[in-house]
Amino acid sequence: MKKPLHASPRNPLRSAIFAVALTGLALAACSTPDFAERTLTMNNTSSKIETLFQQTKTVCFGRFMIDLPQSAQLVWGPMAVPYKMSVFPGQGHKIKAQIKATVDEITSKKHIEEPSMLIGVFDSVNPDSKIVVGYNNRTSNNFAKLYSFIRLGNTAFVQSISRAGMGYTDTDGIRKTDKTAYKRRVEFLLKEARLLRLRDENEIPSEHGVCIEEGFIAVPLDYRTERIAIGFRFPELPDVTLSVATRNTDQPSEYGTLKAAREAGREAAMEMGLGSLYRRIKTLREQNRTIGQWEGAEALSRLPSNRDIPETHEFNFISPGSAKDLLRPHVRIKLYTGVKENSRGQVPPSLTDAEAIALWDKLTSTIRVRPVK
Repeated sequence: MKKPLHASPRNPLRSAIFAVALTGLALAACSTPDFAERTLTMNNTSSKIETLFQQTKTVCFGRFMIDLPQSAQLVWGPMAVPYKMSVFPGQGHKIKAQIKATVDEITSKKHIEEPSMLIGVFDSVNPDSKIVVGYNNRTSNNFAKLYSFIRLGNTAFVQSISRAGMGYTDTDGIRKTDKTAYKRRVEFLLKEARLLRLRDENEIPSEHGVCIEEGFIAVPLDYRTERIAIGFRFPELPDVTLSVATRNTDQPSEYGTLKAAREAGREAAMEMGLGSLYRRIKTLREQNRTIGQWEGAEALSRLPSNRDIPETHEFNFISPGSAKDLLRPHVRIKLYTGVKENSRGQVPPSLTDAEAIALWDKLTSTIRVRPVK
């Protein structure tokens, strides 16, 4: 079972508090109307952090890379390139059974015009890999769902399209059904499967493409949907997590900025009667910032204690991205302290304010576009 990318609260009181934090409560503590720089003066050097980074490694995610302590652990989240991709390390030997189970499930459902909802099963890159296609709705021919099962070594990859259009608009502007339209998606998924290869965690490819869990998809830098989420854990700091989520955008919006998250957090705090809690949040640093090619803003906060909930850190960076630019997507970076067993606010932080900021700066300053030849 995969570990969740983001830690969550464990009881109703924590849920109320951290639900607000997730919508931007920590950001709401910054009261300035725009992001004028507001920094708590401190010495960011830390022997604990420097020791952590004595040995490092570089890993890639999406079209980007980051330098980490050698001991850091990767926890991959949702991925789409350009369709949803799920990865199952060590499960390649189970893929035939999964294909059969999927085909049996689709076949067992009757279609209003066909013997079943199954459209077909098609060959893929090797004998263990298949593309399964079925109708999305038993009463309609307008949409199909497709699953591309790919086995490479002992890793199983499943790329899926949940709602593929099966129609076209004729010269008179009338929408009509094309029952063969799924074939174009089958060809596309087969092309994607051919571009996919296994990749060791420490391998940094030199060609255009997207790093995913256990693999690399050698797709060119053409505009398409690309979404990657990844988290990092540190055995020496078991209560600390860092996560990065990127998604391309057709058009950046003011709603995708740190300022918007801050305003939403303030409103949520007031609506939930947590105004006193909100006012106790301490802003350690707030400023506009550029990370690599990502222009955005950051807010580093310490959330207050409340009953059995200790003070913890919540650091955020948001970049709204640039329109149709795969190297400047919408970005959200988060760092939490006080995490235990995937739940936030469980234990006192293992880092002081200065150490948490030093770790944040050390990690985020290394994020950059992966160079290609």
